[in-house]
This record gives sequence, structure tokens and C-alpha cells, in this order.
Amino acid sequence: MFCEHHIKPRFEGGGLEAENRVLLHRHEHSYLHLIRWLYTNSRRDLGAFTSNMRTNESIALQSQRRSQNPPNSPLPPPPPAREMRAQPTITGRVQQNSLRLGRQYQTNSRIRVNPFTWFIGTLPLVFIHTSGVKYYHHGSEDILSDSITASSIGRELAILTPDSALARNPQNLSDVLSCLKPSRGGWKIESILLESAKTDTETEKETREKKLVCTLAELKKLFQNIETFFNETKDQLSLSTFTEQLIYKFYLPETQDQEIKEIIIKIGVFLIKRQDFFNRFE
Repeated sequence: MFCEHHIKPRFEGGGLEAENRVLLHRHEHSYLHLIRWLYTNSRRDLGAFTSNMRTNESIALQSQRRSQNPPNSPLPPPPPAREMRAQPTITGRVQQNSLRLGRQYQTNSRIRVNPFTWFIGTLPLVFIHTSGVKYYHHGSEDILSDSITASSIGRELAILTPDSALARNPQNLSDVLSCLKPSRGGWKIESILLESAKTDTETEKETREKKLVCTLAELKKLFQNIETFFNETKDQLSLSTFTEQLIYKFYLPETQDQEIKEIIIKIGVFLIKRQDFFNRFE
């Protein structure tokens, strides 16, 4: 019985090319590995020696025994179907830990949000695309609503323009909301509203809209000034007193429109709600 011998063994990185193979008798192959084992002390060379020294009768006998008595090592049973799997026991401690982790994640995610971006999402906004398509974002007085996040608004815009960059990453709209970039994916803010016009026709929308006359950059500067004032006085003033102080400090009735007064109050209410949200998890 002849077999191939690899001059540089496969277990040492030898290849299958013809230059690395030689045809030997099985016993020659066995003695060759025995000599190698004397020099290398490799268990693989010793294993090759013992396996090649076996007689044809012993090999046939082993095959016969295995066919009559197969090894008792069956495959593990497949996992049960999803609906048949045992559900983990939900104890009171598990519920408490789940709620705690959920609140912690929600708080941490809100802390990382730019306050001005968060505030802008609560306002009604009119977005316009370079193609002329418009989108009305109605905002929400609930500062924890999922519909006011940059990702949520970006996904709505991506539905109208599936080929825009927002379709790949809706979160990029936060650059527009935070006034870092004028547009993203061809979308920009056309106007900021104080009241949402939820009507059926465009004409009714135009007549009911209360547009803010200042630009987004001017609104951001006003927000930052009010936020600084809020952080300095939040522990000293009540809600009603704080609102009065805001109007007295930041509203100039001689030179500013009534809409500026309304937006100042909205900023103050937002900052108070935001602080109350953070205080609940301290």
C-alpha cells in the first residue's frame, strides 16, 4: 500500500505542490516519521508513525467494529421554537432594575442633546427643499415626545426626498436645527411658527400661521442668553416670577413684536420643563 508523503509536513505549513510530495510505501512513510520524531519530539510525527504501522487487518477490523457499534455521541437536539422557549421570570427586582436602566438611558441621551436643538424641535417649523417641496413640522408641547427629535424629523423629510442624504442618516438634520449649517440634504428651515396650522388647504395654513420674524441665528442667541439667565436664577425664582423677569429683561415692547414676547415665554417654559425632567432622576 502506497501513500503520499509531504517533505515539509502539512502541519508545519507545507503545501500541496508536486515538489513537496513523494510516493512512499506505507511502512517507509511510517519509519520516516519515526526518524523525524526522534529529532523533533513532535506528537504529530509519532501519531503518523503509529497510524501507518497498522496492518490492513487491524484497519478492517476497526471499520467493522465501528459499523456494528457506532460511537455514542449524538448531535445535541435543536433548540425549541421561540414560542416554546421558557421566558425568564420577571420578579419585582428585575422590573425595578429594568425601569432604572431605562430612565438612566433616557436621561443620558437627553443630556447629550443640544438644548437649542431640543427646543427647536418643539416648535412648529416649515421646511423647504431645493426642489420646492415643503414639509410642515407641527412640534409638540411634550418635550419628551419622540416626534420632536432630529432623527424623527429627518426620517419624515427623507420620505419626501428618498434620494437625499437624510435618507442615509436622518440624524444629520441636527446640524440645521442647531444652526450649524444652513441646509442638509437640500432641506432648510423656511420659517419658524408660533402656532401649528393643522388645516387641509394651503390657503388656510397661510392665514392661520403665526410666523416668527427673527432668524434662526437670532433665536439661538436669544435662547442662549435666556438659558444663561435661567441657570443663574433657577434656585431663586418661582415659575411665575421667572416668567415676569424674562419679559422684563429680554422683551422691548418699543422695538420688538408681540411674537418675540411669546417666544421668550416658550423658551422659559421649555427650560423649566427640561430642568424638572433632570431633577426627577438626580
